[in-house]
Amino acid sequence: MHWTVPLMNLYCYLPHLLMAQIKAGDGVVNLDEGPQPYAFMAFYDRVRDRPARARGERVYIIFVGSVVGITTEQHTREAAMWGCPDAYSIRTPSLIRAYSIWRHWLRLLAKLVYQHPELDDAGLVRLGRQSLPAANVLEESVETEFHPEAPPMFAPPQEEVCIDVEEDVEEDVEEDVEEDVEEDVEDDIGEDVEDDLSNDLSNDLSKQPSNDLSNETISGEGLVSEVFGSDTDEVEFMLVEYEDEM
Repeated sequence: MHWTVPLMNLYCYLPHLLMAQIKAGDGVVNLDEGPQPYAFMAFYDRVRDRPARARGERVYIIFVGSVVGITTEQHTREAAMWGCPDAYSIRTPSLIRAYSIWRHWLRLLAKLVYQHPELDDAGLVRLGRQSLPAANVLEESVETEFHPEAPPMFAPPQEEVCIDVEEDVEEDVEEDVEEDVEEDVEDDIGEDVEDDLSNDLSNDLSKQPSNDLSNETISGEGLVSEVFGSDTDEVEFMLVEYEDEM
């Protein structure tokens, strides 16, 4: 497989690197912003999804040649370096290392474009080629860089959060039981009070007539006065008439 573009495409990419460097200022340029060659984007996606290489597969970086980029094919590398006196390529142990070193190369070109506006595209790439150290030194000096959207395979494990569900459930059950007991006690107390009040009332009603009858003297006059009230003249006349007949 190969992710390469003609050298002319790298020349066309230099103005975008300049704009990215101006935006970054003294900081590190963001290579993921702005337009970039499709082959570079495809290589970045491959590193994001599958950073490992196949067994026995060799990975080459072509910095300067008739084509530039990353390839796993020996003949592509040889064809890129044929007839190019300034050609430079190295072999890397993995795709992730090729990703790291290649982006180091693009950031170097971005700084050179910013620092040397007097040079043309070919002169900038030639100066960048001269700034690169030998292959072994370059491999040791460049730190491994991972794709910003790659899954966190190398991130430290997150701390486990333990939640005591059983204790919380037991506490909730105890609170519910206590509330139910309190409600039952209140209901029992209310029923007892109502029963006591009803019993007292029935006792009072049952006792009141007997007391009134025992305390009062039942007489004819009293009975007549209770029945007819104060109008007793007519009653006396009726009683006298009844006695005469007897």
